Amino acid sequence: MLYVICLVLFVVLFVRYKIYKQAKIYYNKGVNFYKDEDYYFAEKYFSYSLLYKIPKRLECKSRINYALSITTPITKESVTPENIDESIERLEEARSILVQHDCAHMYDSDGHSRKAQTLKEEIDEYIEYLKSEKEKLEKEKKAENGDNSSDEDEKNEEEKKKEEAKLINAYVNASTSCSNGIDQLSKEDKAILGLLEVLKNEDPHFNYKCEVSDTKEGKSILSCISCIWPDQVELISMYGDVIFIDSTFGVNKRDYNAINLVIIDNHLKTRLAATAFVRNEFEDGYITLLNLVKESVPKQKRLIMCL
Repeated sequence: MLYVICLVLFVVLFVRYKIYKQAKIYYNKGVNFYKDEDYYFAEKYFSYSLLYKIPKRLECKSRINYALSITTPITKESVTPENIDESIERLEEARSILVQHDCAHMYDSDGHSRKAQTLKEEIDEYIEYLKSEKEKLEKEKKAENGDNSSDEDEKNEEEKKKEEAKLINAYVNASTSCSNGIDQLSKEDKAILGLLEVLKNEDPHFNYKCEVSDTKEGKSILSCISCIWPDQVELISMYGDVIFIDSTFGVNKRDYNAINLVIIDNHLKTRLAATAFVRNEFEDGYITLLNLVKESVPKQKRLIMCL
């Protein structure tokens, strides 16, 4: 028995060593391409190194260099009116790479890596700079065309403001579905809650829950949003003996992590059963989502969670 345990332990350690070695090879190739200022291939090889499960220290180093391979070619001289949108998107992609697996944090300064956090904050500043430059270019273009305040633009702006006001006013009803502190949320977060309330008013069977957390800077943020639709309740009731959990990271504009509950129906097709969007993938996000499912699905049904 001891021999078997030792053999299994040896195999596990050997496999982990081979994985680390392969990831290190890709990482070193990325470093060499970066030094040669071949940022395209540097980006590729740093991304390859992240395909493997590697120690957090090497992962954050890979993410930092991966992000630098994207951001270094984007200089003030290289950004033009034609590519400014693409440049902003690339910077947002680099930021998303840094905040995955908490190497850097999106809304506070408590990431695993100080260098990753510093780089993320520098990218934030550059994104804001390019956005302000984009606004200036748009104003200059309108001025050249003699179209500073066209009736159509004013009408669209008014409609946009009315829609935003409608959502922000609707958020006050979210207190029954959220934890305390929604009054201190940002305007954007209040608009998200307002949209959820509008959806709930349109379909009373739509259900959601949210959690509000405080950052070290004293700001209140939406840390978790879980939602489930009536047809998803029916799916879980019918096929919820086994539920799979699938997560995605940093694939949306606000850099939420998505936690998806997935079931398999009688046609052997995977179906989305419920979703939560979380700032950081901690236990609280899963608890909020599972409690929502527990409340929404008839009590006589039994759920077996398969991770």
